[in-house]
Amino acid sequence: MLNLIVLASLSSACGTPGIRLGYIYSYDPTIIAAVENELPVRNMSAIAEYLLELLVDYRSEYEESISKAIAERERLRLQLMDLPIVRTVYPSEANFLLILLNHPEGVVASVLRQELLANHGITVNDVTNRFLDNLPRLLIGVRRQEDNRHLLEILRSYKTLPLAHS
Repeated sequence: MLNLIVLASLSSACGTPGIRLGYIYSYDPTIIAAVENELPVRNMSAIAEYLLELLVDYRSEYEESISKAIAERERLRLQLMDLPIVRTVYPSEANFLLILLNHPEGVVASVLRQELLANHGITVNDVTNRFLDNLPRLLIGVRRQEDNRHLLEILRSYKTLPLAHS
């Protein structure tokens, strides 16, 4: 018997965090039975059930939307790579991008995050402390093209990264 379990989040794939929708797949019927025994009687919310109905009814529109999001993510990634404050933007399969900033001090990611929020109302995540090398990294969500264009305009205005205030 193949001892493999696939556990996937449809909430992430659909861009609907909080709905808590996913699936488990296994060749082993005892694993499936064990999971089923632990599930509540009503294990799917009405909102999650409605989302599944919409995905079936609007499958082609959903697939077109996914294609557009993928193209926008790659467009944004390539344009971010051209910025002097960016060392690299890692390839992604999600609706966010991980950016390594072009600076040796991790604190600049936090300062840039604070400036973007305070001066422009833009939220990005400083994920520097998730990596052992302490190099400055930001995680940004890929949004609509006009929102991404606005973020790029702001980031282009930085010829160097802001340093921590003394």
